Amino acid sequence: MRYEVDDYCGDIQPEHAVRGGLPDPDDAPFVECALALGCTLVTGNVRHYPAAAGKDIVVLTPRVFVEGLRT
Repeated sequence: MRYEVDDYCGDIQPEHAVRGGLPDPDDAPFVECALALGCTLVTGNVRHYPAAAGKDIVVLTPRVFVEGLRT
């Protein structure tokens, strides 16, 4: 079975805007999407998301995420 990227895409409407607490404000949409979907945020820049911990978001590196899939 072949899957297309579009099969997994959709519009996300964040319920809460993230303001402050992030070293780079341009990273806020990623936190907002993780909050809206209740999902893990996977990034190579974990240190860019210190405020995410206070928002009940799990932030993982790609390596740790893939290792978790293998167990």
